[in-house]
Amino acid sequence: LEYKESHPQGYEYSQYCEHLRTFLDNKDVVMHLEHITGQEMMIDYAGDKMSFIDMETGEIITCDVFIATLPFSGLTFCIATVRQRLQDVLYGFGESIRYFGGVSKIVLSDNMKSAHYGNVFQATRPAKPRDKAMVEGHVKIVYQQVYALLRKRTFYSLKELNIALRDQIEKLNNKPYKNSSQCRWSIYLEREKEFMIPVPQAAFVMKNKVTLKVQRNYHV
Repeated sequence: LEYKESHPQGYEYSQYCEHLRTFLDNKDVVMHLEHITGQEMMIDYAGDKMSFIDMETGEIITCDVFIATLPFSGLTFCIATVRQRLQDVLYGFGESIRYFGGVSKIVLSDNMKSAHYGNVFQATRPAKPRDKAMVEGHVKIVYQQVYALLRKRTFYSLKELNIALRDQIEKLNNKPYKNSSQCRWSIYLEREKEFMIPVPQAAFVMKNKVTLKVQRNYHV
């Protein structure tokens, strides 16, 4: 859209795609996958980070961006976290199911095998991005439809950054698919949500356990 605004006589979308196909000349054979309603959620972290400025110190704080997608409807969610620890992953996952309003039966991820919320995490094969190609593709879509539109903005808190991310992801999920009147939200609500597991009333609680022993000076 920005290209066409600055180059009104430039390539149209179809011309661009044709030139891109010629350039790539990609002849890899891949299998077409049929996704089952409510069966899977695919999660990943975007490779490119986002950031905000700490108002007190002026330091630029980089953030990882957690992305979740439902491959049947394409409904997508993203949220920024300062780190990528287990509790951050679980927080991102919890926020995603609250956004979707349901839990899938399986969560497909790179390397997590824990289970909660009544579903199961399945790990993909090492170095096999096509095992979760849908979310890999949606990472690129988030770059195009979310990152690109926010790249000139400056944020001063993680909350402010996540509000902007949520606003752009809502626009993406409500944007009609090409040559269709339906969008990600409408497909999800009409055809997928009824097959999702209801979101638990109580949120998952992360607990840390530490075992200590009494020292010789009778102190712990």
